[in-house]
Amino acid sequence: MRLLFAAILLAVASGVAPAADKIDPALLVGKWEMPLSKDGKNYDGRMSVEFLADGTMKSEMWSGGTSEKRNGKYTLDGDKLRIDTKAGDREIVAISTVRKLTEKELVLFGQLMKETTFVRMNK
Repeated sequence: MRLLFAAILLAVASGVAPAADKIDPALLVGKWEMPLSKDGKNYDGRMSVEFLADGTMKSEMWSGGTSEKRNGKYTLDGDKLRIDTKAGDREIVAISTVRKLTEKELVLFGQLMKETTFVRMNK
């Protein structure tokens, strides 16, 4: 489970692609989740992430009926989102390109999963 979580986090957050224009860092603060699939079912390997104003983040991933929670730090520099977290004793640094950031939608680009969309959860 830890390796799957790390792989998804790295896939979402490692890549280079054309980015969104003028990223407003204040829009990133909040709780985001991968939406349901088009047929209304949950994806296996769904994830939520909460970016806090103090530069910390909380994430949770669900896969195969189990869940795993992680805490870490993040920075947003232009269109580059850096996430620092741990998987056991292993430190993970993942950098993604923000393609879109609005009040309702966050789109990140990563090498393995290509483009990943998150929607803002109700506050």
